[in-house]
Amino acid sequence: MVVRADKILVGLKVVGNQAAAEAGDEADRWQVLAVRHGRIVDIRGFEDRATAASRVGLPMGAIFHVNEGALAWSDYRSDSGPAAIRYKALTAGASDVPPVQYIEYGPGETDAVHQHEIGEFFILTSGEMWLDNTKAGPGSVVFIPPNTDYAVRAGDEGVRYFRVVVG
Repeated sequence: MVVRADKILVGLKVVGNQAAAEAGDEADRWQVLAVRHGRIVDIRGFEDRATAASRVGLPMGAIFHVNEGALAWSDYRSDSGPAAIRYKALTAGASDVPPVQYIEYGPGETDAVHQHEIGEFFILTSGEMWLDNTKAGPGSVVFIPPNTDYAVRAGDEGVRYFRVVVG
């Protein structure tokens, strides 16, 4: 079983299919079924398993892994110069993996009110973060819907969190 984009593809060996039987040929074939939301949306046939497998994509269970400690920090910059905000682009260059960054704000650092066209999850690991009048601390999970105005303000000791982009 393999996954490609939003399709789950399943390889099946078909022995003596209907077309082969009508042609008087009992050759085996491999079919690849594309299933989306529990419904078959595409079927492709191949003469051998290797060809079928080569058309499908990455095997299910292909796990992405990165150690944040192995990556260097990058600094945010704005028109007014560098900010006390830095990040690690954990999934940069990875395919089929949502964008994830590890972000650090220095003590009391605040960014300007802004919004993104995508949703974001913040998973706090240390320090505290203020969004409007709401404080979040280690272990907190915050979701910012797409096109929502917000500004992050770090607490007195700063804040570190994972930012996961969704949608």
